[in-house]
Amino acid sequence: MICKSDSGINGHALAQAHLNLGRIMGQQMRKMLPHERTPVLVLQRGGYFFGAGVYLGFGGCFCPFKPEIDPVPEFTGNFAVIADSVINTGRSILRLIDALRARNPDLTVCLVANVVQNNALELLKEHMLFTVRVSSNSFTGRRQHHQTGNTGPDTADRLFNLLDGLP
Repeated sequence: MICKSDSGINGHALAQAHLNLGRIMGQQMRKMLPHERTPVLVLQRGGYFFGAGVYLGFGGCFCPFKPEIDPVPEFTGNFAVIADSVINTGRSILRLIDALRARNPDLTVCLVANVVQNNALELLKEHMLFTVRVSSNSFTGRRQHHQTGNTGPDTADRLFNLLDGLP
């Protein structure tokens, strides 16, 4: 419950919750998937703490990735994990998978997220997917404290304590 957008939990407490959830998820994934030298591509900013937890529980190689500025990585193996906090529509993560597969057509990708929106499930059905929860809630992230209508607090802003009115 601490990770719900309307919980009012921000900053280090929310980051710790994401780290803990990621570690638990990573430990479960480790029992089922190859983890030796597997890249764990952690999407920045919002996926930082959850992805770090996945890496700590799963193992592999920690690969922080900021899609807006980093070049698409090239992996030598045929298996990779992509970790993010929230998958909303699924379109941007599919573009990333396409870019990774353009470099390595045999790459199998496993997606892991704290929350996946219902509307993304159909697009992601051909991919291995681990998630803490599926949500029917959908809103546009803004730098605000509470959800109002179809806008709400951006997860990354909450994690890094960057909401309006905060130091």
